[in-house]
Amino acid sequence: MLAHLLTAARSFRRRRAAAVAIVATLMLGIGANSAIFSIVRAMLLSPLPFRDILAHYAMTGDAGPTAAPAIGANCSLTNAGSVAVT
Repeated sequence: MLAHLLTAARSFRRRRAAAVAIVATLMLGIGANSAIFSIVRAMLLSPLPFRDILAHYAMTGDAGPTAAPAIGANCSLTNAGSVAVT
């Protein structure tokens, strides 16, 4: 294994442009992979900061808070105890 590493080091010394391209490609790949994993972890894998997020909101429509509003109907999402957001 040490012989392979020495051969690779000699090859990189002879072809510096190829070595820079290889290292830059590895850096971009590892950076993109960790950035995408961080986004997926924050959006999909982490639990919400509340136990029951739906208990904090009530969906209301034209027919009142108990009826499910139709698609495209005038509906709003109301935070419990605050002003409706339309």
